[in-house]
Amino acid sequence: MDEAILPLELLNVLRLSLRATASSSVDSLEQGSALDPSNPVTRKIIAEVLFSRRFILSYYVVIGAIVAAFASIHWFRKVGRWHKRRNMKTEGTPGHGTPRTVSSSSSSSTLHGDTTAPIKAFTTVMENEQMPLLAHDGGLDVGPRGMAARVYHRVRGFLMYQPRPFSALTAPCNTLPPNGTTLCILVFLTINLFYLFYHTPLSLSMLFVFADRAGLCFVANLPLLYLLAAKTNQPLRFLTGWSYEGLNLLHRRLGEWMTAFGTLHSFGMFGVWYTLLRPQDYSWLRFVSSRLVLVGIFALVAYVAIYVTSVGWIRQLYYEVFLGLHIILQVGALVFLFFHHHGARPYVLAALGIWALDRMVSRMVLSSKKFVATLEVAPDQQTVLLFCDIPSKKSTTGVTQHMSHGWRAGQHVFVTVPGLGWKHQLQAHPFTIASPAPPRNAAQQTWPLQLIIRARNGFSKELLAFAQSHQHVDVWLDGPYGSTEVLEAVQCADRVLLVAGGSGIAVTYPLSWELQVKQTEGALATRSKYRNGIGHTPSLVDCGVRAPADRDECYHLWIRQDPLHDGWITLFPPCDVASSTSRPDPSADANEELVYGLIHRTIDTRGPSDRRPDMKTELRDWIERSTATRPQNPAQTQCIVVSGPDSLVRDVQNGAALLVRAGYKIEVHVEKFGW
Repeated sequence: MDEAILPLELLNVLRLSLRATASSSVDSLEQGSALDPSNPVTRKIIAEVLFSRRFILSYYVVIGAIVAAFASIHWFRKVGRWHKRRNMKTEGTPGHGTPRTVSSSSSSSTLHGDTTAPIKAFTTVMENEQMPLLAHDGGLDVGPRGMAARVYHRVRGFLMYQPRPFSALTAPCNTLPPNGTTLCILVFLTINLFYLFYHTPLSLSMLFVFADRAGLCFVANLPLLYLLAAKTNQPLRFLTGWSYEGLNLLHRRLGEWMTAFGTLHSFGMFGVWYTLLRPQDYSWLRFVSSRLVLVGIFALVAYVAIYVTSVGWIRQLYYEVFLGLHIILQVGALVFLFFHHHGARPYVLAALGIWALDRMVSRMVLSSKKFVATLEVAPDQQTVLLFCDIPSKKSTTGVTQHMSHGWRAGQHVFVTVPGLGWKHQLQAHPFTIASPAPPRNAAQQTWPLQLIIRARNGFSKELLAFAQSHQHVDVWLDGPYGSTEVLEAVQCADRVLLVAGGSGIAVTYPLSWELQVKQTEGALATRSKYRNGIGHTPSLVDCGVRAPADRDECYHLWIRQDPLHDGWITLFPPCDVASSTSRPDPSADANEELVYGLIHRTIDTRGPSDRRPDMKTELRDWIERSTATRPQNPAQTQCIVVSGPDSLVRDVQNGAALLVRAGYKIEVHVEKFGW
């Protein structure tokens, strides 16, 4: 210890430090105090605390600069897509609301007849995931490239690659994100560690300074934590185009680091008592019973409880418990933190304002509307199909404020069903809209909305039991929410591959509709059908399973467990408004000649002879099928959209990474939604 500090003197230092602001000075703090100006340790503690108050403000400048850089890249690409769509309309090539059957110099044509059979097998190096990603390309190279181009594509492929999951205490199987996302998270963590340790003396006499800096790092991240968790009018998603799942991943990691910062702050203060106060007969009971310390302990316990109840296996097994505790504990933690630390109050108020704007104002006042929904149990008996007829209204402000103003493909809504019981009146659950989006110039008074809700635990399981005995229920729909980034990407891509796993069809089916259906008043077919004189909702089974010719510009693959999942899709385009090269089966009933052209292939994984597909081979086949009738053009943009289980997403990511390494220009968009 450099120099002993008397307990009374130290307590004055603590009090003054907690009241210190970035505009304070050492001299002003000393006036009228009981501190000894000649004590160098006292002056150094106060000087370091004041420096921390000023230094932590630059954290927002750094984060703002990083967001601005990503926003510039995003909007540069967005403007480029807008120009491309405008050129497509000017040249008469396919655009929004038109089937992609007309070819141009920058887009591929629809395949007709037989094509050369693609090579099915990868090389041994490709099949063996134990080999490094930056290994042999296996014959996928698009042609001669310079050294700079090869390095660029190898780096892009490495960043896109997603490592294997691993087991841990927090979850039976922790799924790692792609390397690029992991790199961003590590950079974010490095910035936080820099602000924790920069200009922080690491000695026992300066232990208070370190503990104070850890507390500042905690509260400075509070507004950002709530901003990343926003689920409605998300400014970061608007600025950068990042998906909700990507922002939620940053939210979880930041919450973990903040728990560590809070723990360091608490143990650091206990260390101050043990090393400086305890030798001067300042008792433990007197220390922890003070209002300042006691309220801080309550805040720490609340945040640790939030972390413990947020680990992966608890979220999966006890989602309802996690959801309720997450809301209650974070409100209590903010209250405790507000009264614990005077300097934390601006950050607490900012976080509370973000939460109130996101949850209270936007969702409960502006965008939430009540509808009467029809419930139907799907043929698999494990899924609820929720239908609503949404009245169409034009927004007077030009901004979509609620469901009646329409929605876009890939967006989602929050659903509240008060009729299930009192505990569900305050719960809102997110679901992707599985039905096609209404046209911008729709003349219909109503447009159908469908949600696919798979029964798991809690809300979805209770809704399934309710649907077995009830046909109608009042629901509150809050939305639409979600970025249109994926929709814009597929509209501008030269070739599109849509991959759905299970209920991921709710994401890809509306996108396929946008690309292949003319948005006319007759674009939707919901004709009533009858079996043995009993009416029922039409489904894919009713239109007959017909696989049309392989599509080049848009290929839609659906991987599901059970063929009965065909019953999830109940809205089809009539033959005259869908772009399909296939002909209806002459033997089929004339009333059942609905086009099955929006889903080009289905793979069932449950059965004696069925198994999970090899997505690397599927992606290679897709590339080779499109290049079998024309020269390869590496400048063409290929877009892959995948929605489904983590294992499917990983297989698609890694298959696309191999193609990117070979020189193909591929964008991969992953659509998921979860807490």
